[in-house]
Amino acid sequence: MTAPLLVLGVGNPSRGDDALGPLFVERAGVALEREVSSGALELLTDYQLQIEHALDLAGRARVVFVDASVRAAPPFELSRVTPLRDTSATTHAMSPAAVLDALSKLGEAPPESWVLAIRGERFELGDELSEEARQNLDAALEYFIGETRGRSDGPSGRRLEIEGIVQGVGFRPFVYRVARALGLTGAVWNTPAGVVIEAFGAARTLDALVRALQTEAPAAARIRAIRATEIAAREVEAFTIAPSARGGAVTMVLPPDLATCDACLREVADPADRHHDYVFTSCTDCGPRLAIARALPYDRATTTMASHTPCTDCAREYALPEDRRFHAQTLACPACGPRAWLADTRGHELRMADPIDAAGALLAEGKILGVQGLGAFHLVCDATNADAVRELRRRKRRDEQPFAVMVADVGAAAAVATFDDASRAALTSAARPIVLAPEIAEAIAREVNGASRRTGVMLPYTPL
Repeated sequence: MTAPLLVLGVGNPSRGDDALGPLFVERAGVALEREVSSGALELLTDYQLQIEHALDLAGRARVVFVDASVRAAPPFELSRVTPLRDTSATTHAMSPAAVLDALSKLGEAPPESWVLAIRGERFELGDELSEEARQNLDAALEYFIGETRGRSDGPSGRRLEIEGIVQGVGFRPFVYRVARALGLTGAVWNTPAGVVIEAFGAARTLDALVRALQTEAPAAARIRAIRATEIAAREVEAFTIAPSARGGAVTMVLPPDLATCDACLREVADPADRHHDYVFTSCTDCGPRLAIARALPYDRATTTMASHTPCTDCAREYALPEDRRFHAQTLACPACGPRAWLADTRGHELRMADPIDAAGALLAEGKILGVQGLGAFHLVCDATNADAVRELRRRKRRDEQPFAVMVADVGAAAAVATFDDASRAALTSAARPIVLAPEIAEAIAREVNGASRRTGVMLPYTPL
């Protein structure tokens, strides 16, 4: 059996673009799964080249060192390296030539060796991968995969099993749009373990689908693993979203409830939009997830939305690939979705035209309300009303512990506390956390913060 091609990716994943080597290996392993499983390709990664890597090269016919470099011409440089001559753009303390020289001193013939140096820009600890590096990585992968497979454009098939947070985040609609744009056929569906894709087309186009999964997935998605398996090519008319598969062990993870996105907030505020003032507005990018799930896989039928049949307008959005509510399991509007109501202290509904306005009026009068959120109740009162806050403390038996203050937006937050860039970014993140910030004196009742001189501020995470 011919010795496999060894690809050694070098770099620290925590140092920005220094992650290019390990990322190259990770993504090549998915795209070239057939070659890996057949033994034709072997992949390794390490933070640095070390003398011990000479042993990994023993008996090899060919090796490719993959590294990030600030010296390489973008998007990448491919250069030959020998024990005595290293003209590559690699910048690590131990060069590939030194590793080959160590192998020679062990009495082994060095393999044909190349350095694939991918241009990087940022290398500080904690940096994210730069956009330039992402593009350079894509170009290097496309070249390497094409060379490894002989640039075959014949029909092929691939099954991709994806694990992680990939349900309830618009993942299937994302896959559908990418696959259709690439001209692939096949299907995507949910399973108790995650998401499965079976796609058919040219091998290079299937590689492009894999790269899109790794680099362009929805913001709330978190891919833990992609398992790729080559399958026989077959004639399929189009790419579709198939019904979810049932049965088997549940190993997937649902995302937490997602704060309302800016697009939905604009609709809620727009008197001309059918979602105007609708407190349960959401889309594939936001809204309840974990709080409404009854079973997995995550579909409308397995959530508390099952009893709400979408109206004609919502059904049209659900079926339209270009719409952001395409296959959104929580989509609803005043015509077909759940409604809000106001109840008295005994739980009896109070009939009125606008329960939201009525609740606001009661708060302005100094009353205390229980507002049912997605997962629990918020006990609320007017934070500028000292009597109301004192009464809430008495009822809660909370003498000193500070209360959190919910405000409408960033402007309102700046009126009650002082924020720097980091705390402001946290405040507006999708998690919508309570952010502790230095108080602004007399902006709210002194009773809210107790002995603390910081105010806990949060933005709403639902339209309600």
